Amino acid sequence: MKKAVVLSLILSFACASAFALSPEEEKQARYDEMKKIKAAQREARETRKTAVKEGKPEKTEPTFWDKEAERSGLNRMSASNLLKNLNPAPFFKDQQDRYNARKAAATNQQ
Repeated sequence: MKKAVVLSLILSFACASAFALSPEEEKQARYDEMKKIKAAQREARETRKTAVKEGKPEKTEPTFWDKEAERSGLNRMSASNLLKNLNPAPFFKDQQDRYNARKAAATNQQ
């Protein structure tokens, strides 16, 4: 039984290595893939430039700072929201309401 298991493992590794790419082939495949990606990016950039020159700019992808504001939640901030978010009293009131709701639900289950 041991011999069969060892033999099957050796054969599986041998078959896997037979189908694997050599490091040079793998590097070339990655290089070709990156060339396709860069060509698509270059083409998109050129179409944006021509659209801007023609006077009809299309919506561009978000910049780094737009993505960062979305991630941090600052894009939802406005002057009225800023003052409301600085006041911690509504947070504590909401927290107390949630606590009371959980407490009521726990007493109803018993």
